[in-house]
Amino acid sequence: MHATCRVVRASSIALAADGLDDDEQPPDLVVLAQVHPGEHAPGDLQRLRRLAPLAPVVALLGTWSEGETRTGEPLPDLVRVYWHQWLPRFEQQMVMFARGVCPTWGLPPTSTDEERLLWSDKHSWLKYDGTVAIAAERHESADWLAGVCTALGLKTVRAGPGASVNPRDLRFVVWDTVPGDGDVTDLSALREVFAEAPIVVVTSFPRTDDRRRLLAAGAAAVLSKPLSLEDLEYQLEMVRAPLRGRSSIP
Repeated sequence: MHATCRVVRASSIALAADGLDDDEQPPDLVVLAQVHPGEHAPGDLQRLRRLAPLAPVVALLGTWSEGETRTGEPLPDLVRVYWHQWLPRFEQQMVMFARGVCPTWGLPPTSTDEERLLWSDKHSWLKYDGTVAIAAERHESADWLAGVCTALGLKTVRAGPGASVNPRDLRFVVWDTVPGDGDVTDLSALREVFAEAPIVVVTSFPRTDDRRRLLAAGAAAVLSKPLSLEDLEYQLEMVRAPLRGRSSIP
């Protein structure tokens, strides 16, 4: 964050609010780091919002907060980003801001996740050529990933028995799975078939050990569900493989 903007740190919401009282320039973004559920009081957040009413508030959540929306009482009306989603989402927001486009984090606090996703899709600008192979057990997941890849300009094929594609022609492989004891074995099998294409793993709430295990087994990247277009778009840009005979993506 220090590489792209001025960062002012505070150890609590109350101290951040005190600093805003003395600062003539309101922040463009408030990032609320949360290690565990209940760490911050709703009343403190309301005070912060009154002092910086136009600044989006984004909760940067640690591993212990991943089940908060199902079993706890999460802070209301803010954007929730888990630690393993932070890098692609923050960098995408900064790119949108630099291009003069309202970042998805800048939408009204009452915006739904679906509305933010539609806004992100509308302002996607990266386009690719080539083909991506999609490996997924569930048809719903495969169809959604295919739609996202098509929106980025990629042709899609299903990776599996009977797939009529030359592995050497693939730009990416996107594998939708769940963390488990057999994921490394399955990844190794994909790696053997698609030896030259980077494999992006999409999985549910990966822990730190899950990510390390998959990356060590040959994954180019590990993304967490629920997944946004900007997450996948950013990661494909980071791991893209040039087509044979082509030096870059148009």
